Amino acid sequence: LEHKNRDIHSKELVIQLEEDKRRAEEDKAAAINALEARSREYMQEKEEKKFLEEKIRMMNSQMLVGGQVIEETPQFRSALEEKQRMIRQEYEMKFQEIERERQQIEEDKAQVDRYKQLLLKQRDIMIA
Repeated sequence: LEHKNRDIHSKELVIQLEEDKRRAEEDKAAAINALEARSREYMQEKEEKKFLEEKIRMMNSQMLVGGQVIEETPQFRSALEEKQRMIRQEYEMKFQEIERERQQIEEDKAQVDRYKQLLLKQRDIMIA
């Protein structure tokens, strides 16, 4: 009888230990799931922070300078006008160069036509 009591007590102890083990594994799985969820939230917050920092940086670049939008400052306007003036000069020089080349080509064509006419006259004289 005492042996059966010990067996029953041992079985109960085994059942209790298995139940504790099962609960511990469930708690472990729940903790891992919670940790993974928190990790995903952290990564999402990190991405949102990066996005907001970029947005702030972009907004700062458009911020007012001395109470004016940067594009409206005299320094910006004068730099822009100077750059536009330089571009106009560059295009004007290129245009003049192309125009000189065009005139040279026309003169060359006219000279070739005159030479051709001269050759035709010489041919006609030799034939006659």
